[in-house]
This record gives sequence, structure tokens and C-alpha cells, in this order.
Amino acid sequence: MKKYSVVIIGTGPVGLLLAHILGRRGVETLVLESAASLPDEPRAVGLDPESLRTFQSLDLLDVLADDILFGVTGDYRNAAGELLFALDDDLPGPLGFPGLSSFSQPALVRTLVTELKRYPRVSLRYEHELLSLEQNAEWVTARVSKGSSDPMEIRCDFLVGCDGGRSTVRSELGIDMQGDSNPQPWLVIDTKEAEYDGLKRYRFFCDPRRPGMFLQTPHNNRRWEWMLMPGEDRVDILRDEHIHDLISPLCRCEQGGRVPPAGLRFSRHHCQEIPARPGFPGR
Repeated sequence: MKKYSVVIIGTGPVGLLLAHILGRRGVETLVLESAASLPDEPRAVGLDPESLRTFQSLDLLDVLADDILFGVTGDYRNAAGELLFALDDDLPGPLGFPGLSSFSQPALVRTLVTELKRYPRVSLRYEHELLSLEQNAEWVTARVSKGSSDPMEIRCDFLVGCDGGRSTVRSELGIDMQGDSNPQPWLVIDTKEAEYDGLKRYRFFCDPRRPGMFLQTPHNNRRWEWMLMPGEDRVDILRDEHIHDLISPLCRCEQGGRVPPAGLRFSRHHCQEIPARPGFPGR
């Protein structure tokens, strides 16, 4: 059984960034991803200055720059569309970067994976799913499945769970989520526009009839979010005509303004702030 210094579960931005940090320091690292390939849909969209500083420290910022909009500014509007206030400071702050930048997660993750070739002591395996783990004072043993093959065991000094909201690592360690979900569900939509307007901005619609927002992201993309109101059906609101009615007054989109064009991603989620309980037992 080969033993690694660190095993990382998950190939999201956090897991891959950690792999770069460890690889740069010569740490024997294995990254495991349960899927057969990287996801192609947008998920996270925002980067803070600390994230950009970390990319810079790893000599990654230049290769990632095409997939980042640096210095996104925004405003808040009332129900009549009148400006309430604006945050238009896109200059570098105390940490050397603007306060908010947006990014394309699928493109950024692909680049992070490609750039792992810099590190001979970092390896990545797809279609390797963590089933369970055991630990003692010296190491962690991970039980991992690979497709239809019999499960294998991988041993490491430390195992890091970067496997998202339905984390197997968190479940195995009994790390609960704390806090309460926001009771209002939100519709989340990503669109690709026919033309880029040259701006880098976000906007909050402070309308009690339906609060919402958008954030521009690289490559003519835009993230939209709207609160579902009491009594609205979560399936019905995903119909093309309903989405078109929400977006069409505000955004020129592909296919003559009809939304959604073929291939656009639509999803909804509950807005929530549920941090994992501080502290991780064991290794």
C-alpha cells in the first residue's frame, strides 16, 4: 500500500489550490475526484483579494487572468430602478487587489488541473470515490472505489476534505453543519450574452416584490439570482417563458433575446450560510 503525505478529496478550486500549495513545497500529494471529468457548469463566481494573492504567490495569476474579471463594481437600485448607492472603487486595496473580482469556475479549474504538471510529487485520479476512512495517531487509511473494481485502501499522513456541501469526509468525521438555512429559496441562472458591454459590474434589485441581483463574469457570462415569492412553484418558475420574463427587460441575450438559449445552465438553491463546525477531529 503506497503512503502519501496528503490526500485531497475533491477537485474544486479549494482542493486544487491546496494541491498547488503542497506541490510547490514538494509534498507528496494525491488528489481524488469521484467524477470521470471536471464539471462544466458554473458554481462559485466571486474571488476576494486573499484568493488573488494566493494565486499570485504560486505564479498562477498570469495563466488564470483570462478567466477573471478584476475589480467588479456595483450598485443597488430600488423598485423604480433609481440608484440607492454605488460601490465603484475598482482600484487595488490594502491587499494589492480590488475588493471583488468574478471568475469562470469551469475554466479556472481546468487551468489549475493543467498546471499541476509543474509538480512531480502531485498526482490526480478521476473516478476514485472515497467510501470511508479510518484514522489513528499516526495515519489515515482511506477506502476508495474505482469504477467497478474492488475497493482499495490508500494511506496518508493527512486527509483533507474539499468535496463540497455533501462531503463524505465531513460525514465520516461526524462534523455537523451549524446555523439555519434561509427559508426563502432563490432561483439561480447563468446566461451567455451575444455581446459583451465592456463593463464589470454587479447590481442588486432592492424590490420587495422580488429581490434579485446579477454579477457579470468572464466570457460574456452573467449570474442572476431572484428570490422565489410565497406560493410560487419551484418547477413552474424554471419554464423558459418565466425566465424570459424575468431577464428580457434587463439583458440582451442570445437567440433574439429569448432565454434560455440552448446549453445555458439553470438551477435553484436555498441561499444559506451554514459554516462547518470549527475544528477537525484527528488527522
